[in-house]
Amino acid sequence: MSDQEATGKYFREALGHFARDAAYESAVFHLTDLGLSPEEILPRLEYPNVSPGTVKALWRKRMIKTGRLDPETPEEKAAAASSEHDFIREYDEFGRPWYRRL
Repeated sequence: MSDQEATGKYFREALGHFARDAAYESAVFHLTDLGLSPEEILPRLEYPNVSPGTVKALWRKRMIKTGRLDPETPEEKAAAASSEHDFIREYDEFGRPWYRRL
């Protein structure tokens, strides 16, 4: 297989993944907003070839975006806590808050 054929195959696969994700992303987001888990969402989707991994990734993306899930893992939090700094909130002349590290 030539480089051009390999590139074309890669592009077609990527485009297919993008089209599938775009097709049911809003459905997964809506069902997530209703409080369903990925395991409950998967059987409700009527799209062909929906993978559980994609549904979980979209569910996680929506949960993080709405603030219901912390994007950091416990290991990342522990690492951040070991190098924690103190910040104070100050305001500029227009009343916008900003933070200064002590």
